[in-house]
Amino acid sequence: MASVIRKKAKAKRQRQRKEAKSKQYPKRSKKMLKAPQSLPFRDIIEAQVHESSRFLNEVIRPIESTRTVDKTKPFDKQVDQAKLQIMEMHKERVRSAGETFSELTNAIEQADAVVQILDARDPTACRLCEAENEVLQAKKKPMIFVINKIDLVPREAVVGWINELKSVAPTIAVSALNNQASMPVIQAVIASTAPNAKKIAIIGIAGVGKSTFCRYNPSLFIEVPSYTFIATTPEMELLQGCDCIDSMYDLAIQIMARKTDDDLFLALEIPAQETPDAVVKFLAKKWQMKPHIACKKFVEMFWNRSIPYFAIPSAEASVDGMEQTQIAALQVSLPVEMSAKVFVHLSKGDTIALDNKLLGVQDEDEEENDEEEEDESDE
Repeated sequence: MASVIRKKAKAKRQRQRKEAKSKQYPKRSKKMLKAPQSLPFRDIIEAQVHESSRFLNEVIRPIESTRTVDKTKPFDKQVDQAKLQIMEMHKERVRSAGETFSELTNAIEQADAVVQILDARDPTACRLCEAENEVLQAKKKPMIFVINKIDLVPREAVVGWINELKSVAPTIAVSALNNQASMPVIQAVIASTAPNAKKIAIIGIAGVGKSTFCRYNPSLFIEVPSYTFIATTPEMELLQGCDCIDSMYDLAIQIMARKTDDDLFLALEIPAQETPDAVVKFLAKKWQMKPHIACKKFVEMFWNRSIPYFAIPSAEASVDGMEQTQIAALQVSLPVEMSAKVFVHLSKGDTIALDNKLLGVQDEDEEENDEEEEDESDE
């Protein structure tokens, strides 16, 4: 009997606890604060409390509600100034690009022939299409491609690039490390392409070696200042042929995306990764630094030649029919099997195209269309 009573009592207590938990506390009514009747100066105290409450509701809370909007107002002027600076920088780049393009076209106009210097690590990324069209099509002048810095890439790559580019214009490959072998090659191609030339314009992007090449014959070769680009390309930034406008993170990702095999991982001494982002994360962990700093270090390893690289040509590396002087000049470039370096193989870069509209340059077809429209309007 006692056990039955205990069970019922226990069940009752459990039911009461459950009901207590399920009960909702009644909401507190918002009543005006009142002081006790016996409090001295009761009316004055209530008036002060009510005035404080009114000040809170009418002054403080409206200010707090607009505080998030007001936080941005002090920076509006700075944002406008930054936009203005960016616009001015863009205008300056456009102006400088127009001036250097005019110098380029004037130099081509005054020269008897044109030599375009290309970096052996990625020749197509150095080609200026507008200049080539101006020389070959508009002016009908002889043009020569000179692949420079061949000591930085394997011999097979140099031969492949010679065979690929010679379909566009006569092409030779030289290096400043071997002037004695380079000079006969230069003399031979000038004699066969522009034997009567008295002035030859040397063009190319910054850093390809125009000044060094002009020293071979200062009286014949005239260096043309490098063109200032309005917009850059990752390929040019990698070659340091222009200012690096992109972030180091973006440039590093673009370099990794151009790899054609796993030699990049061998050069970095890391296991193969599936994506460029995975490579960045692994390098950041390995070097114990933040990802954007790891990307900066990665790009600088290419710039300071700690990681050698080259773009793969489409043509075969065959020396059949090649001049003996050119073959002799190739000795400074070691074959792959004789090189102790681990080269990173990249896909070749795109040729450089200019924005003619920004430069105020019109094609001949556009000029003819404009003239026809003017004639029709006159009629």
